[in-house]
Amino acid sequence: MGLKENLRSARKSCKMTLEQAGDQIGITKATLQRYESGAIANIPFENIEKLASIYHTTPSQLMGWEGDALPILADVFNLQLGKQDWDEHLRQRMVAYYDAMGSEAIESLLGKYSKLDDRGRHTVSTVLEMEYERCTKED
Repeated sequence: MGLKENLRSARKSCKMTLEQAGDQIGITKATLQRYESGAIANIPFENIEKLASIYHTTPSQLMGWEGDALPILADVFNLQLGKQDWDEHLRQRMVAYYDAMGSEAIESLLGKYSKLDDRGRHTVSTVLEMEYERCTKED
């Protein structure tokens, strides 16, 4: 399932109305309905975090990144993290990417990355790390 389906399913599982959930995170019922319908595709990550909290889940689960995507993202960032550390690290490193690119772009990139062989993944990880260092280097 995608983000919009996960949002609706999680809200329904918590037996919450659109209005109740929206009130708890500081958005209108109409805005939350647009999140769930897909009319608003680039949901601010802080709202995804708030929704995950009130729905008793994680942002990565709402995004549909549980299961297969976690090892892929860990591989991209050369991480040696346990599951408990993963969500915090994901939040810190991915919030800027998500806000800049939107969830559809990230899902597309993850889909492509997951189809690469070991050589391709190594190449992507190497280039990503080099570009990250170049862009974050203090002058």
